[in-house]
Amino acid sequence: MRSEIRHEETHPLLVVGLNRGEALTAEAGAMVTTGGGIEIEATKSESSGMLSSLRRGTDTREAVRLVRFVAENGSGRVTLAPPLPGDVVRTNVRDHSLFVVQSGSFLGAHENVTVDATADTEQTLRGDEGLSFLELSGSGPAFLAGYGAVEQRTLSPSDTITVNTGNVVAFTGDATYDLETVEGLKSNVFQDEAVISRFQGPGSVWIQTRSHEAYLAWLRPHVTEG
Repeated sequence: MRSEIRHEETHPLLVVGLNRGEALTAEAGAMVTTGGGIEIEATKSESSGMLSSLRRGTDTREAVRLVRFVAENGSGRVTLAPPLPGDVVRTNVRDHSLFVVQSGSFLGAHENVTVDATADTEQTLRGDEGLSFLELSGSGPAFLAGYGAVEQRTLSPSDTITVNTGNVVAFTGDATYDLETVEGLKSNVFQDEAVISRFQGPGSVWIQTRSHEAYLAWLRPHVTEG
């Protein structure tokens, strides 16, 4: 599998080259083009996961439709693009699972990477069901997208970092975390209480410089209802 990220300075396009017999699992809505000997196969089931918001009393988990791009008849290319403007990054899933937090942040992964929905029912806020993620496990490259720039923070065992949960793209399974609400910080979900995540190393955390919820909060007063 070969990969290239084009147009990084504007709106990134992920180009994945597959040799005969290779396959890529991707979010169905991310496909832009396919070419060569690539066949598109629907997955047998839908994974529901992905944290889109933390709205109390509302099941905000979205259905994530996955498809497989298989190079059955020869080599070919697949191009993918994220739903929002921002960075596309490549990482490798190896010793620990990778948990993808934001809706739209999973673009694709090598066929040796398993994609499952999972939920942390121990980390709940105000009676919610808990956070939902896509869990990537196995071994192989995976591609993530962020709203705005994406920065990877690698934490040593003594390191901690506190992040607005709306800015967390993904984290590795060796990192531990706790959720809190903090009064005085603006939130589109809990009014004047923002949800923050405290991560403890070792592990890695991917952070996006823009927040879906912050953008929606800014946009709402400017939208005139018809």
